[in-house]
Amino acid sequence: MLTKYSRGCTRPGRDFGRQVALFGLVTTAVLAAAPHPARAEAAHKDVATRASFHGVYLALGPVLAALHQPQGWDSAFGGELTVAWVDERRPLSAVGIEAGGVQLSLREAHRAWVDVLAATRIAGIAVGASVGVVADFDLVSPPRLGPQASLWVYAGVM
Repeated sequence: MLTKYSRGCTRPGRDFGRQVALFGLVTTAVLAAAPHPARAEAAHKDVATRASFHGVYLALGPVLAALHQPQGWDSAFGGELTVAWVDERRPLSAVGIEAGGVQLSLREAHRAWVDVLAATRIAGIAVGASVGVVADFDLVSPPRLGPQASLWVYAGVM
């Protein structure tokens, strides 16, 4: 059966995951390589003290996910942008907002979300929760909105 996509045109969003991955990798590499003069000055002033992460942070990173839907399991790849205020000396160590999107691998569909987040330290490990709204977009049906909640543990190097 001939469709408008079988005449040599690419499917809309076909390379979305690759583009987001490339953008995320390039941005992460640039941000990681950028000098941080304020942190360098603080480190030189008093090497014996613990580093302070107090301040506002902007983070961009990749998202890999496994999703369970009525049709079964699916994987997704995309990116997320987070703006957070951090003060590790307080019981509520971080609050912020995050927005992101992914492309599902088995269906021609995309998912986008906006969440608010809060984090604290439990036994020296950063843990947090986020709540927000998520929207599913595909080529056939209208966008579907719904709530979303996540619990997470920070397992990275800063």
